[in-house]
Amino acid sequence: MTSLIFYRFIAVSLILVMASGCSSESGPAHEPHAPTHLVALNTDLHRNAASTMIATDGGAAHTWITVGADGSGGRLFALVGDMDAPVEIIDPNGDPVLDAESPPQIDRGPDGALYISYPASNDPENLWDEMAIRFVRSDDGGMTWSVPITAGAGEAFGGYRNDNEMAIGPDGDIYVAWIDSRFATEDGPKHVAFSRSDDGGRTWTAPALVDEAASCECCRVAVAVGPD
Repeated sequence: MTSLIFYRFIAVSLILVMASGCSSESGPAHEPHAPTHLVALNTDLHRNAASTMIATDGGAAHTWITVGADGSGGRLFALVGDMDAPVEIIDPNGDPVLDAESPPQIDRGPDGALYISYPASNDPENLWDEMAIRFVRSDDGGMTWSVPITAGAGEAFGGYRNDNEMAIGPDGDIYVAWIDSRFATEDGPKHVAFSRSDDGGRTWTAPALVDEAASCECCRVAVAVGPD
């Protein structure tokens, strides 16, 4: 049985990452829930949000969402290792959502597969009310990526679903947690939700409510996999 630890916090720190020619000024950070990786975030509040994974073998993988000068048209990219140019990951059912405080997440499974989870919306007019946490995988070092699917069984888009965090267990199981409005209670309209995949992200469990305490858009979610 795998033990999971969820964190909900408000403060977030950032460090500088260079991605596709974009940069920003920020401060130091570390992720205590990912002992085998150094994770860095780059934030430009208007144009891009990025994450970098540096594995224990020194390999680096980057992912980011960027938008046009008018703030529209979210696009998702990945750059892995010594690739000459980033790869754009196309989602035919929705646009990646730029949220500088909730960048896309990237990680690597024990079999070498790369995973990205990110927020997306299929309704530009109601961006924050028609969202999903989307997921892609790469089995060839980031050269190509799977067709995006929604992490969590059920409806693909709907309500507020954002602030996602991903963790990989030693057995390869993938865990994603995020803030979700579908579990509204008297305590509040948004709560932490969670889903797991035991087949490399091809299928997911139905989203589950983590706790009864309400969350909000200013909260941040983290998930860690215990040794058992």
